[in-house]
Formats: sequence, C-alpha cells, structure tokens
Amino acid sequence: MSGADQACYLAKDNGRNRVQVYHPDDAQVQLRHGEMRWVERLHAALDEDRFAVVAQEIRPIGARAWPPPGSRATVRNAVAHGGSGPIDFAMVETIHRIGGIMGVYTVAESVENDSVLASLALIGVDFAQGFHVRRAVPLEQINLTAPPSQRSRPRKAVVGPGGTR
Repeated sequence: MSGADQACYLAKDNGRNRVQVYHPDDAQVQLRHGEMRWVERLHAALDEDRFAVVAQEIRPIGARAWPPPGSRATVRNAVAHGGSGPIDFAMVETIHRIGGIMGVYTVAESVENDSVLASLALIGVDFAQGFHVRRAVPLEQINLTAPPSQRSRPRKAVVGPGGTR
C-alpha cells in the first residue's frame, strides 16, 4: 500500500475531518501496514484452501444443565491469564455476577488446569472451555448426527438473553 493510501486510511480510522501525515516509522502506520499484511495472508489462505474448522467442547461445571443456544456470556481475559490472583478472581466473580443479573449463563474460556477449574467452581461459573476440558478437534471428527446427549458440544460461547439460575 502506498504511503498516501496508508495516511488516508489512518485519517479515516481516526475520525472525520482529519489530516494524517505519512511517516514510515510512525507506530500507527506500522500497525496499519501489519494489519493489511494479515488481510493479504488470510486471502491467500482462503484461496489456497488452508483453513480448517475446529470445535472445542464446552463442559458444565458441576451439575449444570445445558442452556438454550444464545443464553451465555463469556469470561475470557482473566481466565486466560491464569485466573489465580486476587484481581483475576474478582474480575471473573464480577462478570459471573453480572451474568446472573442479566439472566445469562457464564462460560469460562482458556481453562488450562485443575486449579483454575476449581476456582471457577468456587465462584459458581456455569461452564468451562479450554485445553484442560478438551483440546480443539477438526469438526469432521465430531459426530453431529448423534443425539445431543451423546455428542461433543462444538458451540462457541456468545452473549444473549435467556437462561435462569
């Protein structure tokens, strides 16, 4: 992408009625250039059929029943960083409490070990997903024709209304 194009896109990204001067060593210019390289790489991967669809199980913590689709909230960052410190614990607990007020279930992503899973159970988080629960597998390895009670749950956690505690 030319310098003029980069400056135009940066000006547009940063708001209306702006002027952006191109400097090759500018951090925003370098970030934008890196993003555009990723777009090129993704297009090439699509063209060359180099993508694989994978699924990862979401498992109830404790004796939870499966909620209807679209009734879950995701707890991600604090768990991804270990979830073991007091701030991480408080963040997960707060997100879970807000989910309860909103009437949604909570799904903790990136659960990597027993201690994180135990902390999530103590807080009352509803569901867990991560390498400790099950590693991601190619979608074609999951039997989607089996009854729901007998198959893996390749659902991605999303935020939506519904669900009660």
